[in-house]
Amino acid sequence: AGAASCGVWISKKAKGGAGFVELHTWVLGFVSANGWVKDKNYETDADGMADWVDNYCQANPLKDISDAAEALVLELEK
Repeated sequence: AGAASCGVWISKKAKGGAGFVELHTWVLGFVSANGWVKDKNYETDADGMADWVDNYCQANPLKDISDAAEALVLELEK
C-alpha cells in the first residue's frame, strides 16, 4: 500500500470503502511503528492523519503514500 501513489489515495478516498481503508491503515501502521521505535507518542488521531495525508497528496499526487507517511512523521516530530 505504501508504494501506491498519492493519486491512488485521492481516488480511493473519494470512492470510500475497503480500498481506502487499506491505505489509511497502512499509514496508521507506519506512524505507529515510527512512534514505537523512537519511543514517542504523537499528538494526533486517525482522522487528523488522514486529513494531513489528503492535503499532502493533493499537493503531491505523483509522490508515493510512503512519502506522505514519512513527511507526516517528520511533521509530528516538530
